[in-house]
Amino acid sequence: MSFKDYIFKKPVEFTINCVEVEDMCHIVYPKGHFDAAASANAEKTIIEIVEKANSLIFNLNELQYVSSAGLRVFLVVAKKMKVKNGSLHFCCLNQNVRQVFEISNFHKILEIHDSENEALDKIRLKTQRYSQDGDILK
Repeated sequence: MSFKDYIFKKPVEFTINCVEVEDMCHIVYPKGHFDAAASANAEKTIIEIVEKANSLIFNLNELQYVSSAGLRVFLVVAKKMKVKNGSLHFCCLNQNVRQVFEISNFHKILEIHDSENEALDKIRLKTQRYSQDGDILK
């Protein structure tokens, strides 16, 4: 890519889609570049999702880039989920995003899975261990 191509390159959009699975969890699909320009709007959208969710999965398959501003949003989400005793999982990190998570040591404080199904299985297992009134089932 030439300097001219770089300067006039169309910025990569950042979008967030969310689906609810089996009344059990919400799966968030961020796409594009999660940088400072996207973080303010993204944080508002994600916090609205967090308020509805007991379990949350971020499928990062289509996330091309995450900056420190994006990492800060993930950290805010992790804190909010912890306060509400919710479950937070990340999956499908590409090589670039995984590298950022490892450099920042986020891979040590966040639960990361190779696949969405693996994350869902972990949530199903946790859900099955608790009855409706919160007692542990044996």
